Amino acid sequence: MRGVPLALAFAIIVSLTALAQQPLAIAPDAQSSRALSAASYLDRGNGWLNKGEFERAIADYSLAIVFDAGNAGAYYNRGMARAGKGDLDGALRDFDQSIMLDASDPQAWLTRGVIRAQEKDYARALADFDQAIKLAPRLAEAWHNRAVTLMWMDKLPEAEADFARFSEFGGKLKPEAEQLWREVKERLKQK
Repeated sequence: MRGVPLALAFAIIVSLTALAQQPLAIAPDAQSSRALSAASYLDRGNGWLNKGEFERAIADYSLAIVFDAGNAGAYYNRGMARAGKGDLDGALRDFDQSIMLDASDPQAWLTRGVIRAQEKDYARALADFDQAIKLAPRLAEAWHNRAVTLMWMDKLPEAEADFARFSEFGGKLKPEAEQLWREVKERLKQK
């Protein structure tokens, strides 16, 4: 501040110090802009996912995450897109992150459990289904998937009880699932 009168230099320093202690007026707009960008990419990703365009959906969900790394829904949806294209390992990593950010979402627990069951990681799949049921006791899909997993583990009486809960909460079996369940009942009778 050479050549500036001492009193004026002091006033400038005091003003700059006061400004530094104030939140920048642009910060809320920048935050708002980031949130809007994340929401836009998330919405577009949902459109791609609904069309089965998994690669495009993954790209948009990834951009949404860049703008809002704390968005559990973006990780969940990217996991769905990855699962849709057959990348189960990538999907599991996304579902893990989604659950870490929002452990109260029963759908995330349920979906991760489904993938774990497909990978024959039955114990961890059951733990995920249990958590989904704990969070949403009337979630028919969780009861159904737990029943099927128990059936694969040859725990037929437990599977039968879970299928009953599935029906109790309004679940309707598809024809192929009905056939499978009839086979389970036959096996139960033989024991």
